[in-house]
Amino acid sequence: MPNPRRGAKSPEVSERLERSRDRLRQRRVRERQREKEIKAAVAEHIAAWQAINAIITRRDFEIEQLRNRIAELEAAATEQVEVQRDRQASAVAAIKHHGDPDGDIADLLEITPRQVRQLLAAARSKADIVGGSPPRAPAGAPKTTQSGKNRNTAPGDAVNEESEAQIEAPSGNPT
Repeated sequence: MPNPRRGAKSPEVSERLERSRDRLRQRRVRERQREKEIKAAVAEHIAAWQAINAIITRRDFEIEQLRNRIAELEAAATEQVEVQRDRQASAVAAIKHHGDPDGDIADLLEITPRQVRQLLAAARSKADIVGGSPPRAPAGAPKTTQSGKNRNTAPGDAVNEESEAQIEAPSGNPT
């Protein structure tokens, strides 16, 4: 009689061993499949991370370009506004040069007397910086004397220009 321990394997034992080997093979196949899926998921995650970084880098670069453009536009607009404010100040100074009081200038320009004074100060400051003289009235504008009276005369009119010159520029000597 064959020894049950050393002898031929029973079909039941062989089947059990075969099933166990199959389970181990299936387990290894599932483990390899699991590893492949995990590797693919890790690769997908890293690819998405790289894409996110590229998007953020591009966004930050474009934002910086837009900020630079905004700063350039603001600087250009500020410069243009200053030019126009200088024009306003010169215009107010030209009106003031004709002897109009600040209140009348304010009414004429529909601004406050304070704005008139600010514009006059700006014109004086600009004249001091440039070293110029008070702004001149536009060509064709009526000339005024220090008393504020219009001098609407043309050269050769029957007016004593010498006496008017003394009124415009008093010498301190009464005549």
